[in-house]
Amino acid sequence: MKNRSYDSKILKELAELTELALERERSARLDDVSKSLNRWKKGGIGSAEALENIRRSAGTPEVSWHKDADPGVPVAHAVAMGLLFREDLSDGVWNSIEVLITLAGI
Repeated sequence: MKNRSYDSKILKELAELTELALERERSARLDDVSKSLNRWKKGGIGSAEALENIRRSAGTPEVSWHKDADPGVPVAHAVAMGLLFREDLSDGVWNSIEVLITLAGI
């Protein structure tokens, strides 16, 4: 399959957006861990359930992709997952990956 081509400005923004999506995903995972720990501390759940919730939250990040993959794919996936929003993307990036966003949402 032929790789899509992006100019250097779009590539830079895609890299920055991928990092932003990863940071948002990590923050959400840590928030889930914190909530599980708080519920456990208050006696709302047992230690086994708390640890299982933490294991689930600590799994493989959803936005990780092979480094040689199309750089638009993780950004499109992050939009479909709700980690990135239309206003996070410039018009140039949005237009460059709009079809990928549509496919990621299917």
